[in-house]
Amino acid sequence: MDALDFRFGHGRRRQCNPRPALAWLGFATAFAVAAAAAGQELPQAQPEAVGMSKEGLNAVAAEMDRLVADGEIVGMNAMITRQGRIVFEHATGILDMETGAPMRLDSLIRIYSMTKPITSAGALMLVDDG
Repeated sequence: MDALDFRFGHGRRRQCNPRPALAWLGFATAFAVAAAAAGQELPQAQPEAVGMSKEGLNAVAAEMDRLVADGEIVGMNAMITRQGRIVFEHATGILDMETGAPMRLDSLIRIYSMTKPITSAGALMLVDDG
């Protein structure tokens, strides 16, 4: 496939090379497969063992709790990993407003269009790793 022909408004035409799009599609597929394979349990680590501050992570948890207490967010959960090990997990607030179910570490949350920046961040991490 050498080029695709696109028609725009007012009869304008433009040719487009599909190779970059196909390369990105292949990259996205490989990334999705790698993410699925990485779905295995990660080991835990003490923050200091991987160069992080326990006090700093406690401040993250306190801020999450404050956001829920102040009514800015109904509920959230977070996990921070470093060097392939979990150093922080925290859940706070409510998962379901109707039932009052609490947010848990394993709660599934609909993130809608947030997959784009998450995928972009993952792609940039892979590029950074070489």
